[in-house]
Amino acid sequence: MVPTDSSSVFQRLISQTASSPTFAPPPLDGSLTIPEIYEYHLEYNGDHPLFLYDFNDEAVTVQWKQAVHAIRRAARIIHREVQPPPCMPNKTDKAPVIAILAVIGRRFQVLSVFTSGIIRAGFTAFPISPRNSDVGINNLLQKTGAKYMFISRDSAMQGMAAAALEIPGVDGVQLLEIPTFDALYGVKVLEEPVFLPPVVKQNIDSTVMILHSSAQQSSSLCSDKLFGGAPIQKIVGDDLVAKGVKLYPFYGACVNTVPLTLTA
Repeated sequence: MVPTDSSSVFQRLISQTASSPTFAPPPLDGSLTIPEIYEYHLEYNGDHPLFLYDFNDEAVTVQWKQAVHAIRRAARIIHREVQPPPCMPNKTDKAPVIAILAVIGRRFQVLSVFTSGIIRAGFTAFPISPRNSDVGINNLLQKTGAKYMFISRDSAMQGMAAAALEIPGVDGVQLLEIPTFDALYGVKVLEEPVFLPPVVKQNIDSTVMILHSSAQQSSSLCSDKLFGGAPIQKIVGDDLVAKGVKLYPFYGACVNTVPLTLTA
């Protein structure tokens, strides 16, 4: 959980957003789960820019309201393709793990939203580095117990996924196609807001995401350590380490955490 004491570097960083007329930081006292933070941003920070990127020599801005509706759209796609869990996991139930193996256009904008959509849908997200071998992917699927894997359309990822499933040790993994940028953000889909059932309160101990270390790939998994992402400011890293947090060079750390909490 993010530290909340008044001396925390996080509080100092949050205070920097006070001058923004379009951004209101969400509470970081543990009262909101990650899916609830998405909904908070939609309600209070809808017009605030989240992504700014270059596409065909033009600057493109994605606002929070567009991103959250894309997250909802991803969650709806997941509910359509995957058997939904009966509810958000509690202390005794574990949500099914959904893996992602994808190389896709505008990758940052797609993977961050799709990973968030998995969490919003009530499943456990597991992004896999496309730099892994088929043996490494097979091992990661075994360790996490993932039964679904969304992959991109390119022949490299299609072939890698198929090869990984041919190796003994993994049974019953269903391959699904990850949606494109246009399916999540396109002009036509953005014309209508997406509605989902209200977020069911998750247990604070439930796992929403599993990450593997890009340094050690198939041998190192983490689902219960707080980390800062990469690159990480020294002041932030020092503050985390002082509080006993273990930091790892996780694959996709920035991709998967940027849209989750206090982006301003």
